[in-house]
Amino acid sequence: MNTKYPSNPSTYCNRGGNSSSPSPRGERGWGEGASLLEHAKFLRSNQTEAEQRLWYYLRAGRFMELKFKRQKPIGPFIADFVCLELRLIIEADGSQHGDEQDEKRNAWFRANGFTILHFWNNDVLAQTAAVLEQIRMVAGNLSKAADENKKP
Repeated sequence: MNTKYPSNPSTYCNRGGNSSSPSPRGERGWGEGASLLEHAKFLRSNQTEAEQRLWYYLRAGRFMELKFKRQKPIGPFIADFVCLELRLIIEADGSQHGDEQDEKRNAWFRANGFTILHFWNNDVLAQTAAVLEQIRMVAGNLSKAADENKKP
């Protein structure tokens, strides 16, 4: 099942189309002295397969008509995907994640009003529909809360 993604998860997309996925997978890493923005640009052009899959569904307002950005510098960190309107960060995590540095990063994001969802890469690839459903539920709750806060 390695076609260009839509099997059933297309129910989460607002727009059709069979545009190809973003950049091909490349090696991760960056050089000494590179700025946060340069590192984010590098990550955008060297996405993992799981990040490519998520981006296919999240980009261009396809997912619940929300605007997501990928590999976005926020403060001293880079978020894999962020919807600034809902202050929702989505992370596709490989085996290198889950350490003390990630906890500090999560704490910083939470302290600055962000909600963070983490998904293992293998879950994104093997259970895309379930991952998108969880994102939909959280985004829906955040959207309702934002609407209630706007009411006089």
